[in-house]
Amino acid sequence: MSLPVREGLDFTPSQWIAAFAGFFVSGGLAQFLVAQGYLLKNWAVILVVIGFGGPPAIVGWWNARKRDVS
Repeated sequence: MSLPVREGLDFTPSQWIAAFAGFFVSGGLAQFLVAQGYLLKNWAVILVVIGFGGPPAIVGWWNARKRDVS
């Protein structure tokens, strides 16, 4: 039994842009919050992961809604 390769959903270009933008914005925010002492370094990683995963999910949801409405 072999695993299927490259099957399933992948990010669209707009989702990749949202992922990179969210990654850099959340990384900057996490660095600022850690430097100010408001956030521990361990929790900053979670903020960056959410910043990378959240925006593409929102863009994908918006695109799905556009396809359903039209």
